[in-house]
Amino acid sequence: MLVKETTDAERRVYEALAAEPAVAAFTPAFLGATSGGASGGTCELRLRDVTFGFAAPCVMDVKLGTRTFGEAEASNRKPRPDLAQKMHKLDATALTADELRTGVTKLRYMQFRERITSTTELGFRIEGA
Repeated sequence: MLVKETTDAERRVYEALAAEPAVAAFTPAFLGATSGGASGGTCELRLRDVTFGFAAPCVMDVKLGTRTFGEAEASNRKPRPDLAQKMHKLDATALTADELRTGVTKLRYMQFRERITSTTELGFRIEGA
């Protein structure tokens, strides 16, 4: 069993997925959660390890939705030079000279990632396999 700290919104997603047999077979089994309290609060999910019982597991990380980051990341205004470097490696024309020197916010980086992948157009992306 894995325990993941997250939001009540993600807990509700796992509850909905668990209620759909056709989808539940492809997601980690939802084993319950602690109560998150107030709306938007945090909780701990209990999930079955999807690799349990496999000798050579193969998993895929799929991001669902047209926005794949949380509100806390959107409101953080701290410039991140490391994220500017990641952007620069992916698209040398994506940054201004000032952004390359001082960094970009996490919001700017995440929106950039969504635009250059299938996230914005298709509503999902495969992040890793």
